Amino acid sequence: QRNYANDNFIAVMFGDAARSRLNNTGSKAFKAQLYWSMISQALVIKQNIEQTRAINRFGIMVWQHNEIWPTGGWAGVEYGNPLFIGQSLGGRWKPLQHMFEASIFADVMATCDGATGLCYIKNDGVKSFKGTLWLNVTEFQTGHITSSSKVELTMAAGAGTTQWYQHETLKAVDGKRAVLEAVVTSVD
Repeated sequence: QRNYANDNFIAVMFGDAARSRLNNTGSKAFKAQLYWSMISQALVIKQNIEQTRAINRFGIMVWQHNEIWPTGGWAGVEYGNPLFIGQSLGGRWKPLQHMFEASIFADVMATCDGATGLCYIKNDGVKSFKGTLWLNVTEFQTGHITSSSKVELTMAAGAGTTQWYQHETLKAVDGKRAVLEAVVTSVD
């Protein structure tokens, strides 16, 4: 058993077929279960933080940055004893930690609400920003990525600089079959 129940998140993110395989045993099944668990947990935390950043709070704290044993738990880093096989000094990044760096806590980030088609782009950096917002849809089953939109951005410097963007076609994204990703790239 994983250390926290994620069956509901796994079912939403990866479908009922994944849920039906949660009681399978063996190395291959266990690796798939850990992968589903870590990805679904990371997406839940990503969603919560992005919702919080939309309302411009003063700060966000992350509970359980690291775990001291190898696990598929909710932390961003697995920090283990390097004297044991498979563990590394300084820790190993889990999917959540990669998301922290790539988008969740980036100075310039974007996210969208697939139900309403409303997106926001936020520049919390000390410099103005010029770049592009890409809206990509990734299918869970196949990993196929489709770019649904490209928006050119020019944003002033300063914490909380926010631009809103309405994209009606996002409403068609089925959250049980795919994930919508807002990717910001810089011109520099």
